[in-house]
Amino acid sequence: MRIFDRYLGGRFLKVYFLASLVFIAIYQVVDLFEKSDEWAAIGFPVVTIIDYYLNRTPEIFVVISLVSAVMAVLFGLGRLVKGNEFTAMVAVGVSPYRVIIPLLVMALFVSFFTLFIGETVTPEASRRANAIERMRRGEVISLTNLFLYGKDGSIFFIKEFNRETNTITGLEVLRFSQDGALRQRINAEEAMWQNGHWILYRGFVRDYVEGEVASLSKPLTRLDIEETPADFLRGEKKVAELTFCELTRRIMALRESGFLPREELVEIHSRASRPFGNFVVALISIPFAIGAKQVGAAAGFGGALGLALIYLVLFNLGQLLGKSVLPPAVGVWSVNVIFIVVAGWLMKKKVGG
Repeated sequence: MRIFDRYLGGRFLKVYFLASLVFIAIYQVVDLFEKSDEWAAIGFPVVTIIDYYLNRTPEIFVVISLVSAVMAVLFGLGRLVKGNEFTAMVAVGVSPYRVIIPLLVMALFVSFFTLFIGETVTPEASRRANAIERMRRGEVISLTNLFLYGKDGSIFFIKEFNRETNTITGLEVLRFSQDGALRQRINAEEAMWQNGHWILYRGFVRDYVEGEVASLSKPLTRLDIEETPADFLRGEKKVAELTFCELTRRIMALRESGFLPREELVEIHSRASRPFGNFVVALISIPFAIGAKQVGAAAGFGGALGLALIYLVLFNLGQLLGKSVLPPAVGVWSVNVIFIVVAGWLMKKKVGG
């Protein structure tokens, strides 16, 4: 069975990555044609346009990987079913569940791979692509109510930043220890950039130990940070542009300030739940691949692909509900739970057990 495992697992990966490349190329080409007039009117350099689409690729890959997983199962297992190899293996005593193990292992592997891409590559790539997109649209970056993640891990709340005078109105800085506990809070009514430093007006600092107040407020007239006015001009990072660690820090900072970080909680759960969807849709596609010979390959493919699209729609719906009425974890993970239950029922019906 080891040779068979390598064959089926290798075929899954080959189809998965090939399908991903094809879907990404189609998406990018269609998007390029739709925006071609705008790119030409703005007169962006070709290098900038290429940079935009390269940085959009990781985000697109994370989304379309679900469809690629469906294709990999259907082309891998469907070929065995069509050639009666699956039936022959079961007839000689091989459990049908043993046959599909390589597919499940590879589906789990691509889930972790997608999770890795989504955490290490996608946030910064999306940030660069979004910056080019804002330039393309001619949007002015809002400089009010900024929420910024500092270079040293600090969190900045800025009510207003004046780009002409390099003045901040309403500043709050939260600093954390290595274990994530709040260790210092800095507040100032105003901050002005002078001679390479931030000068505070009516500023004060308060220290914390293990998240608890450790000292009374002390006056503070200068803020020593790496951030310059140019850093604040770039604007705050969107939730999708944050890494897992940055999201965790933002959630803690919002809670410290008395806010409920629903959007951030939905995003952090989605980072794990969406990649795991590769495994879920692969699992639910297996019964369709096995039954493809009876109902026809086109019907089997259409059914499984339809379920993958339904998964995406319900996943997005779960995100919206998690940001409003449901607990974020419930809204995001409920779709995976429902589809695993449905997949189990279909597996029992088609495969037996």
